[in-house]
Amino acid sequence: MLKIKEINNQETWDNYISNNNGHPLQLWGWGEVKTQSISGETNWEVKRIAAIDESSNAQIILGAAQILFRKAPSPLGKLAYIPRGPVVAKTSPNFENIFSLFKQYAKEQGSFTLKIEPDWKEIPEQLNKLNFTQSSTNIFISNTLALNTSDPKWYSLENKSNSISRLNQKNKAKPTTGTITGTLDYIEAQHKEIENNLLTLMSRSTRQNVRKAAKNVIIDKVHFGEPKFQIYFEQFYQIYSDTSARASFPIHNKDYYLNLAKQMGNYLDFWVAKNNEEENEPQSVVSFLWNIKTKHCSFELYGGMNEKGQKLRANYPLKWNAIKDAIYSDTNFYDMNGLVSDGVSSFKLGFVGNDQSKSTEWVGTIDFPIKKITRLAFDTFLPKIKNFIRKTNR
Repeated sequence: MLKIKEINNQETWDNYISNNNGHPLQLWGWGEVKTQSISGETNWEVKRIAAIDESSNAQIILGAAQILFRKAPSPLGKLAYIPRGPVVAKTSPNFENIFSLFKQYAKEQGSFTLKIEPDWKEIPEQLNKLNFTQSSTNIFISNTLALNTSDPKWYSLENKSNSISRLNQKNKAKPTTGTITGTLDYIEAQHKEIENNLLTLMSRSTRQNVRKAAKNVIIDKVHFGEPKFQIYFEQFYQIYSDTSARASFPIHNKDYYLNLAKQMGNYLDFWVAKNNEEENEPQSVVSFLWNIKTKHCSFELYGGMNEKGQKLRANYPLKWNAIKDAIYSDTNFYDMNGLVSDGVSSFKLGFVGNDQSKSTEWVGTIDFPIKKITRLAFDTFLPKIKNFIRKTNR
């Protein structure tokens, strides 16, 4: 028999999410960030629940969900939202029961609907009995570029197979069966094969920019609490502020991003490219990336560069180093978090040879209606609900 149990220990929660293909937006730290107030306005309430098998003495967790709750305009009640979750294996025989328990929990918390937004390419058939509806508007952008960083067989490169073969043969390692050294050699060879495949997959101009720009920048990665973090952070916020003013999009205040880095800890990789063009010029940050990462994926949160970074094309080697980090840390895939404007999308698609067919379309937002409210009220308030979710997800 299954039951719902609230998890109130961060270590227990993060260990489960990290070891069970959980998305980094399901980590404890992300929930804490979303509960913080912005401009004095109360944000989200967070609950972390697990479906437990009571028949086992060990109380095995079969599925988990970090649910964000927020009061919606009257008379709707609360909105329940699971960003990039829940964490449930689609092959689980308890799949349908687990979702029913999550929906029931949201109802008990006073929610009028439960929204989920997993990184699935298709909706499992098991959900058909739960009366879900496909939302017409997504909270996160569903069309993205998700590079497989764990499986060399993912790539379909018929026209470039000779190039890949040459690269992989050059770096091939043959394991010695039954030895630790042999196993490590095999893993290293797998990593190198994926790296070579991705290099070959790039458009020619992207590959050239990655290599040429790497000569003029220094790439570094830090985490919250490390000595260089605060120095980089001040420069990051200045670049991001200038970018937001130039591109006319809103950003949070400095304390929000500082708290985000603190709450996510080592799950947040703060990447910077520093200027190294002239020997006597100070090494200042010219481009940055903020990625949150579990074994499931490395997910880009924020990125930007200043005019110097644009001139140096610093974002090319910066992103490539973040992708390689995902490969060598055995992360399943690297998600560039949306194909939005033409310029940004063109830059991202250059990493797959400008081939739009290699982009990824997630299923988007799925709604599980709970309360029987009038269609008029739902249609009236839904756009407002979407807007405040998007605003607080930046």
